[in-house]
Amino acid sequence: MMVHKSLKIQIWSAIVIITAALAILAATSSNGNETQEHNQVKQASTEPVTCEKPIIIWYHHVYKDPPAALRMALSSGLITHAMVQTLHRKDGERQKMELVAKAIKIVKTSGVKLIWSRPLWALYGIEDSSAEDLFDPNYYIQEIEVLRAEGQAFGADFVALDAESYAHAPVNKYLRGKNRLNTYQRKRLSAAVEQVIGAVGQVDFLCPGGSIYSQHPANTLGRLGKCRISGFFYYGNEERRRSMRFPYHIVGIHVNTTRENKEYPQLPYYYVSEVFTQSHLWSGKKGVFIYPHDRKGLAIAKKLVAYSKQLPVKNNLGQN
Repeated sequence: MMVHKSLKIQIWSAIVIITAALAILAATSSNGNETQEHNQVKQASTEPVTCEKPIIIWYHHVYKDPPAALRMALSSGLITHAMVQTLHRKDGERQKMELVAKAIKIVKTSGVKLIWSRPLWALYGIEDSSAEDLFDPNYYIQEIEVLRAEGQAFGADFVALDAESYAHAPVNKYLRGKNRLNTYQRKRLSAAVEQVIGAVGQVDFLCPGGSIYSQHPANTLGRLGKCRISGFFYYGNEERRRSMRFPYHIVGIHVNTTRENKEYPQLPYYYVSEVFTQSHLWSGKKGVFIYPHDRKGLAIAKKLVAYSKQLPVKNNLGQN
């Protein structure tokens, strides 16, 4: 596939940023004899996601939790994959690239699989964004190509897109709340997604995997991911779970140090131990995605370690 000049510039800019972060990573490394596997750059997304055993993903956002939270969670021995995410590159990620490098180093030295993740939509640096990006196949192709270039440079095992829209993203016009597309818009979006998949394939993981509203665009966007992560298990609400109709592969669970959800009392949080004591929620799927409550990652990771110490035998689920 021919890469347009603007896309080449986007990829080159991303690689320049990543190179700087990798320099930080190398400079802060205290072990000059790391294995060749950790030193070599691996090609992300060259093989399909295989989940013969259930995989357990810990989500780490470098803007929301310190590196200690990630290190603590992985020390439990219960995590098989770590998803490291930062902001969209248009939202000023340069400020936190040192934390990205630290997080990647923690994951690599732990031995778990690294999933490199970015938001699909810019939330604040929206000068060049439009609500109509939703229907533009070239927009997705560019985002996926840049994401993969970053993943390759970081030596990630997999890449992921966060397709949720927040803040000031222009696509909120179509994606937020109970929005539904009309027939013409659904056909446009479906055709765009098929064109993207035909051109560059799917990313390994995508969240959210869909919506309970049948005509919501998230159900079509979900096809961009090989493994679709469902957010409708995030809370302890059985009615919400039964409302899901879209296909999904990974169950997302929102964990906190309390059950109480003050903003939405009908949507209580889970304790981290319940990810395992209620494994029936995800045992029939490819795995589970642990989403720690914003800025509570370290406290939740400590609970995870405490739970792991109660187990008679460490069961490293999903280690292939």
